Amino acid sequence: MSLYYATLALFSGVDYASGTFPVFQPDGVTPEPLTGYSARLMLRVNRSDEEAQLSLTAATPLLGIITLGGAQGTVSFTITKVGIAEIEDHSGVWDLFIDSNDAVPVTTAVVSGTWTLTESATQP
Repeated sequence: MSLYYATLALFSGVDYASGTFPVFQPDGVTPEPLTGYSARLMLRVNRSDEEAQLSLTAATPLLGIITLGGAQGTVSFTITKVGIAEIEDHSGVWDLFIDSNDAVPVTTAVVSGTWTLTESATQP
């Protein structure tokens, strides 16, 4: 499977929409069918921190949405401005994992990187 690196530039009061991350089978060409998979995303100040600044799963639509592209094998996500408002610090690390629907789920890191949060200069 693929592991990507991405820097998230988040702005207060604005939704963030990621690009699409394709996930491939070990051959590096064939899309990994993600039907039935689950996903989770966490932002932390440091990887070793006990508490996440923000945590997204399928059960957190108010904070953000992780979209799995089924047979196309893609992952994308949105962090809503409500989710961004939950973040207390201004920078850190993040990653997004997927879990297979096997009897013993296989966890795979899809994308990892750093994030920054900036106060928006443009106001309503």
